[in-house]
Amino acid sequence: HTTGRSHSIELRALTALFGWMGVECDPQKLNDHDRSVLREAIALHKQHRALLHSGDVVRFDLDDNSALAHGVFAADRRTALLAYVQLQTSPWLVVPRWRISGLDPERTYTVTHLPLGRTGGIGHTQPEWMTTPLTCTGRELAVVGLQPPSLWPESGMLVPFAPASSLVAFDLVPEPISRDTVAKVARLARLDLTEAEVDRMTTQLAGMLEHFRDVDALDLSNVQPLNQPIPLTNVLRDDVEQPSLDRDEVLGSAPAAQDGRFRVPPIIGFEE
Repeated sequence: HTTGRSHSIELRALTALFGWMGVECDPQKLNDHDRSVLREAIALHKQHRALLHSGDVVRFDLDDNSALAHGVFAADRRTALLAYVQLQTSPWLVVPRWRISGLDPERTYTVTHLPLGRTGGIGHTQPEWMTTPLTCTGRELAVVGLQPPSLWPESGMLVPFAPASSLVAFDLVPEPISRDTVAKVARLARLDLTEAEVDRMTTQLAGMLEHFRDVDALDLSNVQPLNQPIPLTNVLRDDVEQPSLDRDEVLGSAPAAQDGRFRVPPIIGFEE
């Protein structure tokens, strides 16, 4: 009211949620949508009041300076409620990952998107974790992080973190590969496969992914990472000049040669 700027009810509610949730307006003068969002925000604040008023306030360093990420961690790091806010238009075509450090690295969390009114976005698609809950450890959140969506300026979203009972951090193979997927990948790779070859590749790739499932199910908590199963030792000879092939003899065995070099068909800018 002092600057003349107008913000959405979603951004105002998201900002107030991490404070005392004061409502300095007449709800009777709001339209139906704004009243609905205000009602949701008040209910969310009541639901998470204990966490918001007793947890540890956190802020995150982002590679995208046009965004702000902050929130509250529970003192025991079992739960958290965070906000990701796009303050201005991002200069990034793909939003940099949001690395969330400070949670229990050994604990497994379920990460979801908590809708609050409309979530405006520039991108045509949202990250999968916004529609399907993601299960990952605190260490993975700190090292790998989350992929934020492309949001409109002056908009944001809520991200709650809850303890998960599953010990599997990431489901590397969420579903069996389909024939349509194999055909699509082949088309993108410019591979001209027959119908029989697509069927055979689907069966073979499904078997490979099933093997990955078996590996992913193993308990490797006490296994140290291994880059190479056997020691590697470089065997290098002295850099001494040795007799080599005769250039004319080598060029003579090529289909075409010119000026002491192989001549090959051009692939760029060639016209008959």
